[in-house]
Parts: sequence; structure tokens; C-alpha cells
Amino acid sequence: MSESRNEIVIVEDDSEIREQYAMAFLAEGLQVVKAGDGKEFLEYLKENHDKIRAVLLDIVLPKVDGFEIMERMLKNDDYKKIPIYVITNLDNAGDRSVALGLGAKEYFKKVDWTPKRLAEKIKGLIA
Repeated sequence: MSESRNEIVIVEDDSEIREQYAMAFLAEGLQVVKAGDGKEFLEYLKENHDKIRAVLLDIVLPKVDGFEIMERMLKNDDYKKIPIYVITNLDNAGDRSVALGLGAKEYFKKVDWTPKRLAEKIKGLIA
């Protein structure tokens, strides 16, 4: 893992879920940054894209949703190589297809993944 790109950004509007993910990723030895809505994440991304190793992204977010975030990242040369891992309650093939088409590396349903298991899986994917 690159020393300059060492942050996992968790973009999740539910503060309890966001904290559970953050604790799980920290337990895996990963550096965590948290954003509670899409606008907050985009502002962070603009200034810190060179520090981000991966993004854990919910789809249903206030201000700017996950699909729009992925569209914006895909259109920007500085952002499009940052891996995005979608974590959502949306459970249909259409949403999965759109997310993967916009560059998401994986699409995880929240109900199927505990924070610990998800952190272990993503750590393995970005290693």
C-alpha cells in the first residue's frame, strides 16, 4: 500500500453505522476519514484526493447521492483511479449495474456484511 495514499474514506449518513465501520477499519490498522453526506465527501476529495486509498460509499446520501459522486469521480483524472466500494441497502440488479458501470469495484449489501467482515474483505482487496 502506498504511504501517500493511506486513507479509507467512509461516506455514510447514518452516524451509528459510520462509527461501526470506522472502528472495524481502525481495528484492521487502516487510517479512516469519515463523511456524513456527499457534499462533505466531495469537498474533502477536492483537497485530499492524493491521500485516499479507497472509498466506502453509501448510495442513499443527503446533498449529493452516491451515484452522482461516482459520476463526478469517473470524469476527473485525479479521482477516477481511486477504488470505490459501495455499501448500501439498495438490493436490486439495476442499482448494482449502475454502480458497477460507474466504476464501483464491489457492491456490498449492508445486511450481508458485518463491519468487521467488510473491513477484512476490503483490506484484502486494497493490499
